Amino acid sequence: MKKRFAALFLAFALLLSLLCACTQQVKPQETGNGEPVQTPSPQETTTPPPAQREVAVSELYSEDGNATDDTGYTYTYSFHVPQIKDDTPAAASINIEIAALYGELAADGLNSIKNKEEPGYNIVMYDTYRSGDVLSLVVKCAYYYGAYEGFSTYNYDTAKGVELTNADILAMKGITEEQYLYSLRCAAVKFYDDQYFLSDGDDGFDFSPGNYRERRVWTLSDRNITSETPLYLDNDGVLHTIAAVGSNVGGAWFCQDIVPDFDGNTADLKAESAL
Repeated sequence: MKKRFAALFLAFALLLSLLCACTQQVKPQETGNGEPVQTPSPQETTTPPPAQREVAVSELYSEDGNATDDTGYTYTYSFHVPQIKDDTPAAASINIEIAALYGELAADGLNSIKNKEEPGYNIVMYDTYRSGDVLSLVVKCAYYYGAYEGFSTYNYDTAKGVELTNADILAMKGITEEQYLYSLRCAAVKFYDDQYFLSDGDDGFDFSPGNYRERRVWTLSDRNITSETPLYLDNDGVLHTIAAVGSNVGGAWFCQDIVPDFDGNTADLKAESAL
């Protein structure tokens, strides 16, 4: 009987030791300085975001130099026409549009230069911006005498392979069309007011109240500023617009890169307030 009790006691002790071994916590690993290594739980493990697609920009025309027209006047020319290097219908459509407009200007300009004639445009150039998955191209051309005459913007989603409209960009930024138009008018009229002032015209420029009011009102008008006014995102994701601003010198207007004023408190939109 005593032997049986002893055998049962030994079996119970062995089972207890096995159970204790199964529930014993593992001693944490230590770093070289004795600090325990913190191992994240599965819930704390983070997956890095997917890498952005790198879409390159090539050039349909890449020509720079000096030329002399038939009168002996020497000038500089520069033709750089961009093309998006991506195999999607949207990229192909953008490239065709750019080639049809700016590629033709470059081709005509180079042909005129070859024949020693005045080119219609002697500059076609562009700037490239990347904000997240948005690739923005700002293409501009300049007339033979040097003043920029035209701008176009193209916004391309490199992740989805689609062209982005103005409405797409505004939605991406959480901006309504009404907010955009109001903010753009605020910024455009402030730029106009900062550039011009009232005078009696003795300096040769027409800054008379009537002319000033007319150009200012036109700058703010629905005819000038619309939801289709070219816009783009810079490398920091800031919204820019290429807007026409009335001019009291030279031509009736000129294009200006403007950041819309979403604070809405830097300019009074009433034309009479500046007089």
